[in-house]
Amino acid sequence: MPKIVIVIGNSCAGKSTFARYYNNYFDNIYNDIDDYLSLQEVFKIDDILWQGDLQKFLSCKDQLSCSFEIWEAYNKLLKKGEDVKKYLYTKPAVNGGHDIIKPLLWDKILKFSLNNIEKDKLYIIQFSRGRDLQYEKEFGLNNIYDRSLHIITDNVNIDLIRDMLIVNLSANLDIRKKRNVSRRLDGGHYVSDETMVNVYNRDMFVYHKISEKYGYKIIDNFEIPVYEINNDNDLEESQKEKYFLCNIREMLNIK
Repeated sequence: MPKIVIVIGNSCAGKSTFARYYNNYFDNIYNDIDDYLSLQEVFKIDDILWQGDLQKFLSCKDQLSCSFEIWEAYNKLLKKGEDVKKYLYTKPAVNGGHDIIKPLLWDKILKFSLNNIEKDKLYIIQFSRGRDLQYEKEFGLNNIYDRSLHIITDNVNIDLIRDMLIVNLSANLDIRKKRNVSRRLDGGHYVSDETMVNVYNRDMFVYHKISEKYGYKIIDNFEIPVYEINNDNDLEESQKEKYFLCNIREMLNIK
């Protein structure tokens, strides 16, 4: 049983669903870290500043659990009389959701999520990455996942790195777009249409394949095993659970 399970994939590929079934299988002994929680806080702060509601901005400080560093940076700019809107990381998208306008945010929210990792606990770490031309231009990358995985290995204990597994979930764009709409109708996080098509249109994770489902990724000289799950299925909840549990048992060679 790995100490850290890194669950990656495009938006609406099924990361949270897999993480829930995986954790339930082991009686919820894993701590579930999702960088979306940090991202959600930044969306909230930025939305307030786009609206120009400075009083609400000041009062939201006490409601933050991850992104205080960004709030503090914005507050310093406001005290200097700067136009803080020039420095915001995100903006509301035209048809709902948000667009990332400063790609460094992807690194920041992941680091915020890793702040409280302890070497004697088990963790599931979830995050999505897609095609981001701004990010690649700024950091000179062809694979956006590499930088994020380096951030994880740089911020966790070496004993955890030695016992780490990457699970890559994939699903085609049309199915993920339908899931995105359903999630919005259910009151969940909605990804803008532009972002789904231009950023999350295909699986961007590159690794060394050994077979259809198995492979490995080399990060900081560590060979991290990879297991891939194709989640194109549109299943009922009971069938979905059976499908994921079957993959979990195969992934960990559990009889």
